[in-house]
Amino acid sequence: MARFNCKSCGRIFNTNYENRVCPQCENNLKDDFYKVKQFIRDNKGLNVYNVSDSCSVTVNQIKDWVSEDKLAYAEEKDMSIVNCKNCGKIFNYTFGDKICTACKKRLDDEFQIVKKYIRANKQATIRMVSEECEVSVNQIKTWVREERLTFSDGAGVGIDCIGCGRSINTGKYCDMCKGKLLKGFELEKTSLNEKPKSSKKKQDLNNRIRFK
Repeated sequence: MARFNCKSCGRIFNTNYENRVCPQCENNLKDDFYKVKQFIRDNKGLNVYNVSDSCSVTVNQIKDWVSEDKLAYAEEKDMSIVNCKNCGKIFNYTFGDKICTACKKRLDDEFQIVKKYIRANKQATIRMVSEECEVSVNQIKTWVREERLTFSDGAGVGIDCIGCGRSINTGKYCDMCKGKLLKGFELEKTSLNEKPKSSKKKQDLNNRIRFK
């Protein structure tokens, strides 16, 4: 049995399971959960902020229960019922990708498997990783585009820079296009900073002409 600080109140307590919340806080959360659940049943159509204010429970805690499928309701503004784009299951959507909790967990697990495999097999091609880890090539390429994964030069990732079409190992742009974009941003920033100065100079000139 290990000693941990309760992640809710900070109190040190002994536990032999993963939920690092002390018994007292766990009971309080259960009471809050049933209070929120009953309130939603009696007051349909309210958004998460209305529920939070009425039940004195944080917005994040309520959203956690929704993402864990412990609560199910549709709000007027902040939540909506949608189909998961991966499996088609209906779930309460709040923000981010329209993927249900189960599919998010599966993708996270697959990502960790792929990441570990690439670290252990640095010369593996994307096709090899896909076959060995049983994850689609398209999904792996998505993680590469997001710069969550990086392959070696000889891996044949098969993604191109969206700026010039040059083959790259991760991200959306090659180093050359990144440099051009950065230079463009800096020039635009400089231009914006100089505009007020030139405008002020013009105004000063007009004022001098007016009073001559």
